[in-house]
Amino acid sequence: MHIRDDLGKYHAGLRETYIIISKNRSFLHEYLEGSVRESIRCKELISGLLDFSRQKEPKMELSNVNNLIDNVLNIVEKQYHKEKIDVIRKPDSNIPDCMMDSHQIDQVIINIANNAVFAMQEAAGDLEHKGVYRKRVLTMGTKFHADKKLVEIFISDTGKGINKYNLGKIFDPFFTARKDGKGTGLGLSISYGIIKMHEGNIEVESEEGKGTTFRILLPVRTGKSHE
Repeated sequence: MHIRDDLGKYHAGLRETYIIISKNRSFLHEYLEGSVRESIRCKELISGLLDFSRQKEPKMELSNVNNLIDNVLNIVEKQYHKEKIDVIRKPDSNIPDCMMDSHQIDQVIINIANNAVFAMQEAAGDLEHKGVYRKRVLTMGTKFHADKKLVEIFISDTGKGINKYNLGKIFDPFFTARKDGKGTGLGLSISYGIIKMHEGNIEVESEEGKGTTFRILLPVRTGKSHE
């Protein structure tokens, strides 16, 4: 008798729980979606923090930045095209080989390119609401400044641009201007740290409503000792 009563109570409890869930299905769906989003964001943040905290000294080897850009674009270009982004390559054929950590420079190029792609997607979304279409173009190339012994990698986009206030903060850890809540705010900070460890610099030019250009400047060295 007790078992039957207990089963009856258990069934009643399940039924009540089912009714509550049924009535609040949309709320639970939104709650679970939000939980998944936040767990992904936490994972990205932890991964970014680990990368940020254990930045290693560059393992210098003789590399060519034109080859690095080609390798990166060969991986991501198809995906960019799916997102209706035209990719233009502008390599300088006079670029010399120089000492760098090619894996770290790859990471910098990808971080900046992905930011550029997001900026163009966000700008396109804002304009499409107004019935305006603007072409999305990612331009990536190189220049050799022989007089300064510098190699330049430039990455330009036709996104919404960066306002002057944010422009002074983009390399700060955890700073992000993304409206969708995604991103850790560490990508550009890590990139800046990598370039500084290469004794180089990153310059940024931006105009609101038109786009942004990042210039990565690396010293030309052909051996492990400084020239």
